[in-house]
Amino acid sequence: MEISRRSFLKGAVSAAGLAALSALPVRAFAEETAEAEAAGVPSFLTPPEPIDASLISKTLEADVVVVGAGVSGMAAARAAMEGGKKVIVVEKAPHVMCRGNFGCQFGAVDSFVQREHGITIDKGALLNRYTEDTLQMANPYFLKYWIDNSAQTLEWMLEAVDGYVMDSEDRTALPDGIVDLSTVDYSASSTPENRYPQFSTRVNIRCNNTNLNEGGFYPVFYGFQRMIEEAGGEFYFNTFADQLVKTGDAVTGIVCHSVEGEYFQINAANVVLATGDFANDMEMREYYTPQVKDVLCIYNGLDANSKPCNTGDGHKMAIWAGAHMEPGPYAPMAHLSQVNNVLIVNNRGERIGNEDLGAQSITNLILRQPGQKVFVISGNSRGSVVLDPGPFGKKTEETYDDSNMDAMAAYIGEDCDPAVLKATIDRYNELCRAGEDTDYYKDAKHLVELDAPYYATQSGPGSILVIMGGIACDNHGQALNDEDKPIDGLFVVGNVQGGRFGAEYPMTAPAASHGMAITLGRMVGEYVATL
Repeated sequence: MEISRRSFLKGAVSAAGLAALSALPVRAFAEETAEAEAAGVPSFLTPPEPIDASLISKTLEADVVVVGAGVSGMAAARAAMEGGKKVIVVEKAPHVMCRGNFGCQFGAVDSFVQREHGITIDKGALLNRYTEDTLQMANPYFLKYWIDNSAQTLEWMLEAVDGYVMDSEDRTALPDGIVDLSTVDYSASSTPENRYPQFSTRVNIRCNNTNLNEGGFYPVFYGFQRMIEEAGGEFYFNTFADQLVKTGDAVTGIVCHSVEGEYFQINAANVVLATGDFANDMEMREYYTPQVKDVLCIYNGLDANSKPCNTGDGHKMAIWAGAHMEPGPYAPMAHLSQVNNVLIVNNRGERIGNEDLGAQSITNLILRQPGQKVFVISGNSRGSVVLDPGPFGKKTEETYDDSNMDAMAAYIGEDCDPAVLKATIDRYNELCRAGEDTDYYKDAKHLVELDAPYYATQSGPGSILVIMGGIACDNHGQALNDEDKPIDGLFVVGNVQGGRFGAEYPMTAPAASHGMAITLGRMVGEYVATL
């Protein structure tokens, strides 16, 4: 039976025919890809043809299929299971995928952990500041839902482990099934009254992280897996999702293949895409976020073939099925150290602006400097200062003063005039002595005069963790078509879900990414359980 791409995507096939369909992996047709690229269309926007139906080895049935066993997908799967649905989870890694031991923080508002530490958060101030810092591009409904439901969701998460210990002394040898909780009360320099406020939303979840697959969130979501399986749910690890199946305009299943190459189809009333971001698909990154096309992504979650998991699989499948991306621009998450009592110059030796910036904001400023690199100038009493922990940041022991300003300029680059560099340092020290930055208005308490000899340390925009930009969806997380109408049977959570961020991932609410992914993943799972 031969079926065209158009009839497959529009659903003009019988139910019997649908049961035997599958899809080639991305870029399966070199000719179509070449034609698309010649026309200026990225290859990932061209839907692949279905493969020969005879390759489908089996068909499974479920109420809900969750694609991706990361933090948002596991939350959606457990919530759907608790709503009485038969759940199947597909994951291309060998186990639940929680960014290794990177994933150990949960953004919560007024949880029992914060109350134990005497921390209160003004919900209205947080909501308004967060929407302001995302340029009003984040969905206020999602933000408010997270603010109101994250505390209870944290307790819901902890039901999946045997117990917890708050602020334990020994955080390196916790027993199996035990997590350690603490939170961070930020210093006065980052309180809500300051220029770049940070609300105390981050709750640390620490486990025995001597093993990559035992640290961070792993004990929590292994608990989720156990609960889902005990209720009759199934997990297919080392399994790659290829393409959504549609009946008419509704999504009614998905075609997958195992790492060994066996294709099979899962029919389900609802499909939840939870496949993460697209930072390790270079074509998608250059198309959607060209400003970071050359920046290293340090995502450490690997699939069954030992390749990065965050390759935009869910974004692509949703687009092929008629959905579309939320309006851009999209936000690369690239955190830098907060260095506010030094001088930062570009490769021309010119001060780049007010150095008193939050971690994400200073990344954005550096991305707009020549060559996307800067140099941190520090004094002898401070020593060499590294702003970027990534490939650009490297401490240097070489020192400079007025006697070797030419050498310092040469280190910075051929575009750096020694006279300009010296004038920049002299001017900065003049402002420090005056106690007022009339050039860029840095906070006076961070104006620290540079004492010779100086250190010059090259830094860059940091390393990308993920890129925040997802599929346009409604307040239930249901994907929208080109007419902004919900696509029946198709939902998005986590970094596939649009509406959580805007042009920037702000540090307004630390750990909000995980907190929202889990809280909104749970919300979507509860909703699909009612359908």
